[in-house]
Amino acid sequence: MKAPEVSVIIPAYNAASYLPETIESVLKQTFQDFEVLVVDDGSVDKTTECVSSFTDSRIKLFNQANQGCAAARNTGLGASQGRYVAFLDSDDLWETTKLEKQVKCLEENSEIGLVYSWVDFSDADGNPTGKVRKVFAEGNVFKQMIVGNLISCGSVPLVRRVCFEAVGLFDTNLWTAEDKDMWLRISAHYPFALIKEPLVYYRQHSNSKSSKGFRRREQDFQRIMSKLPESLLVEGSLEWKKVYSQQYLYFAWRAYEGKSYRECFKYLLDAARFHPLSLFLKEFIHLSSLLCVKTLMGESSYRKLRRLIIGSSKHCNHLLKRQL
Repeated sequence: MKAPEVSVIIPAYNAASYLPETIESVLKQTFQDFEVLVVDDGSVDKTTECVSSFTDSRIKLFNQANQGCAAARNTGLGASQGRYVAFLDSDDLWETTKLEKQVKCLEENSEIGLVYSWVDFSDADGNPTGKVRKVFAEGNVFKQMIVGNLISCGSVPLVRRVCFEAVGLFDTNLWTAEDKDMWLRISAHYPFALIKEPLVYYRQHSNSKSSKGFRRREQDFQRIMSKLPESLLVEGSLEWKKVYSQQYLYFAWRAYEGKSYRECFKYLLDAARFHPLSLFLKEFIHLSSLLCVKTLMGESSYRKLRRLIIGSSKHCNHLLKRQL
């Protein structure tokens, strides 16, 4: 029996709420030569039942004791057969042409190891929020990957199988950034390609791993950096300080979004400590201003003020249009 062109690996832990819709987004792809490997990582809800309800023979279920997302992805990799490998988080969704466009890119560019795309952020119900993350780096992106992850979530890349033969499996010691670590390692060996349109809907909700565990996220970042060759980042150099500063600024934004304002303040101080010029970055100034307003006014007063400003703005725009 001919092996499929693409292996889609879905690590799932207590994913019954979103998983059926996620799998459907794969089955609706315009490119149909794939297998779907769902790895139930020790769920205690009805994740297994959700997968078993699908009758498509391309869907395969694997059960294991809870070991984390990296181990689940490695289980899927070990059982997969495709020339190309795609990962899909159990709560994210794909645009219907996602695989078709990415496979075409790899077929036409034999030197490319990984192809990624822009990402459309969605709310808990899967509705687009209007926020699209656009990046433009292609080719040798290793340095850009160190400074900041170009790939917004693990559901984005399509990867040649040979890449994993070159760099190995996901690091099971990482809890939050096992995907960034993998893409970083691949970027050290292969050029990347980019499809400049959103092909992934990245669901944002309170239960997502990305919204929790700030301390663990910081530890994982330190581990990833410690694995880089010393020749790439010399401690004390300006480049090294910039990398750390931008990463801590990212931590600060994540803490702010999670309403952990004390953690946000700490990470802002860390960002400035590593690279004082970060104080003049637009992102730093914006976040600092938001943090000060919320800290001084409180969450409830801030929301009232925001509604008042938005309402006044809409009223002014309405009057302006009448005048014109």
